[in-house]
Amino acid sequence: MDPVFRFALRDASPDDLDALATLWLDGWRDGHDGLLPPALARFRTYESFRARLAEGLSAVRSPTDRSRRRASA
Repeated sequence: MDPVFRFALRDASPDDLDALATLWLDGWRDGHDGLLPPALARFRTYESFRARLAEGLSAVRSPTDRSRRRASA
């Protein structure tokens, strides 16, 4: 499969919340840590990102590897 087309976006599911919250937190820390006041940074936690993702889950997309097809039942 052409690597350019290997990944596609799909609607995120509750099973994705942990991985997406971790990704968001890591990205937030990489881009903001040390730049914003500690008073704001203390509110940017794994739990806060996970809760925000869960609240807006219907608008969240997640990548899926199209080269890994599930076996049909």
